[in-house]
Amino acid sequence: MARGDHLYFYRAGGTYSHHGLDCGDGTVIHYESSTWMKLVGSACDRTPQVRRSTMDEFCGGSEVFVRGYAPHEISDDTERAILRAQSRLGETDYHLFGNNCEHFVVWCKTGKAESSQVNAHRKASSAVIQGAPVGAYLLNIARRVPAPYRGAATLGAVAVAGAV
Repeated sequence: MARGDHLYFYRAGGTYSHHGLDCGDGTVIHYESSTWMKLVGSACDRTPQVRRSTMDEFCGGSEVFVRGYAPHEISDDTERAILRAQSRLGETDYHLFGNNCEHFVVWCKTGKAESSQVNAHRKASSAVIQGAPVGAYLLNIARRVPAPYRGAATLGAVAVAGAV
C-alpha cells in the first residue's frame, strides 16, 4: 500500500465494503458512518463524518485491499487526491446512496463521486422491479396447474421471472 491508494475491506461477512484513502503515514482518510456501523452491530456512537484514522482504526484488523484504476480513470495525481480528502475532513453529509465512503474516495482519486456498490444495488433493484409483473402473472397461472404439478410450475414461474 502506498500514499494515495484507494483502500477497502469487507464488512459484515462480505455484504459490503468500506473505503478510505491511504495517506502514506499509517493513516487513512475515510467517511466513517456510525449509523451504518450500528446497523451491522458496531457500538460506535460518533457522528458520521470524514475522519483521519490509524490503519487499525480504519480496518479493525480486516484484510485490506487496494483498488486499481485504469490510467484513463485517474484524472489527478496522488497529491491532488490527498488534498481533496483533507479538504473534506470533518464533513458530516454522509448519505448511504449518494455520499458514502466509496463515493468519497473515488471522488478524491478521479474527481467523480461514484459508488460501484450503489450502482450494483440500483441495477439489482431495477431488475427486481422489471421482473415483478412477469412473476406475478406467471404465479397466477401456476395456481391453476393441477396440484401434483403445482410446485414445479411455481418454481418454473419464479425462475422465469428471475431471468427477466
